[in-house]
Amino acid sequence: WNDTGIQTILTEDTTPPEISQPEDKNVLLNSIENITWTITELNPGKYWVLRNGTEVVAPTDYVSGEEINISIDTSELGVWNYTIIANDTSNNLASDTVNVTIFETEPPRYSNVSSNNTEVGQPTLLSAYWCDNVGLSGYILATNNTGTWTNETWVAMTGTCNWSNATITLNSTPGLTIGWRIYANDTSNNWNDTGIQTILTEDTTPPEISQPEDK
Repeated sequence: WNDTGIQTILTEDTTPPEISQPEDKNVLLNSIENITWTITELNPGKYWVLRNGTEVVAPTDYVSGEEINISIDTSELGVWNYTIIANDTSNNLASDTVNVTIFETEPPRYSNVSSNNTEVGQPTLLSAYWCDNVGLSGYILATNNTGTWTNETWVAMTGTCNWSNATITLNSTPGLTIGWRIYANDTSNNWNDTGIQTILTEDTTPPEISQPEDK
């Protein structure tokens, strides 16, 4: 008889953890929302989470197969990537990224809708005051002053509250009902409008008569 002598095998683990892959998310501004991951691993280590490359969850122990719920910061509009990284006791690494788009749907609000003239053929200021919860983008004036509804060029607005001021020269026909409205959008392209406003034109200017000298 003979034998090989005792041989040895040093076991190793080269298989990284398995991380679930939740879908990307569209989330309303200032709402409450989570990302849920599950990590499967025979020899669990730790996980940590980055938001756009910045650590938001420090390395934390996990249990294989148990859900990990990560709160989403919904306080700012934009697209944010959340990346979970996990290791095992052999420091095999795995990761998954979820892209989160924060959006808002509240349109601008208007008040103080006004016009300052009804006289035919005269300049008339059409105004509205707009406010938005995030930021205004611009406005468009629409009128049928020429007999056909037309939109003027979009005009930019800034800030969260601002005036839309547009001047037109009224049609020269007295007794004409002219319609106008102002559309406004915000930085998320949510739109609102004032509804159709009307002006009834009038002619209060008397004729001009020449004044020849006495004879």
